[in-house]
Amino acid sequence: MRLLWQVKELGESLGTWIARAVKRQAILRAPIIEAHPERERDFCVLLPVAKLERAEQLAPLAAALAAANDGEVVVVYVEAASQPLSAEKTWPVVERARQIVAEARVPVHSIIRIETDAVAGIFEAAREIEADVIVMGWRPKPHTRERLLGRTLDPLLANPPCDILVLRAGTIGAPRRTRCVVPLAGGPNAIGALEYALQLAEQWDGRVTALTVLEHATPAERATAEKMLREMAGKHAHHPRLTTLAINAPNPTEGILQAAAGHDLVMLGASREGMVDRALFGDIPEHVATACHAPVIIVKRRMDPVTGWLRRALDSASAMLPRLAFDERVEVYKAIRRAARPDADYFVMIGLAAGIAALGLLLNSPAVIIGAMLVAPLMAAIVGLGMGVVMGDLRLLKIAASATLRGMLLAIGIGIVAGWLAIDPTPTAEILGRTQPTLLDLGVALVSGAAGAYALCRKDVSASLPGVAIAAALVPPLTTVGI
Repeated sequence: MRLLWQVKELGESLGTWIARAVKRQAILRAPIIEAHPERERDFCVLLPVAKLERAEQLAPLAAALAAANDGEVVVVYVEAASQPLSAEKTWPVVERARQIVAEARVPVHSIIRIETDAVAGIFEAAREIEADVIVMGWRPKPHTRERLLGRTLDPLLANPPCDILVLRAGTIGAPRRTRCVVPLAGGPNAIGALEYALQLAEQWDGRVTALTVLEHATPAERATAEKMLREMAGKHAHHPRLTTLAINAPNPTEGILQAAAGHDLVMLGASREGMVDRALFGDIPEHVATACHAPVIIVKRRMDPVTGWLRRALDSASAMLPRLAFDERVEVYKAIRRAARPDADYFVMIGLAAGIAALGLLLNSPAVIIGAMLVAPLMAAIVGLGMGVVMGDLRLLKIAASATLRGMLLAIGIGIVAGWLAIDPTPTAEILGRTQPTLLDLGVALVSGAAGAYALCRKDVSASLPGVAIAAALVPPLTTVGI
């Protein structure tokens, strides 16, 4: 049976390969398709197209970038191997994109990739031609549980093979004399957005405004901020098409939208993704792109090799971990929020745990101190504090911060009372051992915190929580402070 199963799999693989080869040869019969285009210029813009409307929107932008860098454009169409060949759908889209680029007097080539999905096709095309930048489109849609920007953009932006410019669905009206605003807040993506904006300004005889948003700033403070914008622009500080602007607004998003009202185009650098916040664009660029009436382009620079390798390793490691379903995530969130809310029981247990810890410290008894660690409920409030930061839940953050602070003050207060009432005031070894924390203690806190979060989310390993409570306990050190 096993042999028959292997023969079947081999036959299916061979059939898929033959179908893909036949399909590729059928498509390559079109005169506009090249199997392996050879680069003629040092700068190459990759233009993935799938729909006629999107090709008409993106081709002028790709042509302008290529012209600014004396480069060329390669139009790529990714055909799914599992779908039947549709020449009526494929060729008009590629031909229209080529026509628009050619009208701008920019060299243009076109290729087609037969892949299982669009992401693999774009990645392979970018690596094959060594593209310098990819121009893509994005139509804002409600987020799904697993995707932020779509099944194609999410993996590309997570680890881009080269620079990526994403144009929100819509056409840049009259490119000539375009007024573009670029918010600057540091970071490679913001500087990249400024560089590409200046390139487009050269091609379209436009102007670029570097923007910073302040809150309740005086005229002198705004003037200082504009000087800082020049410094952030680096080598572009004295570009003849660059001006600076500092405005007052309640928050950066409103400030950018306010400035966009007087401009024809907004270019934003994608926010840097942290290990905790994995939103690809971050709040500000995404909100601006969704709410702004002017066309919006978001720029994501290619990662350096080390960062890209670390990101791929992290993604691979994350993929191996079990994932919670949506209902499970809601249940965990409710449980942590409920546990982080301080009540009478919370303060009674904190007081009793601090009392036990004080006695254990004064008696120099590790066993008694461990008992205090198991009794203390402070870990729930601290986990709630972390959850509030990660989720951006201000209400949970306030509740957990209040519970944590009051619990700490109570433990310190009981330690003070225990120190006053101590018969023998000589510090014990257990007390002295907690007076000189090192970076290793910080490492213990970080690792045990991660273990606690994992154990709270996974019911199968919840039996490990007592051990986590011992590793991450703060009541003995707090009581030591009081003593």
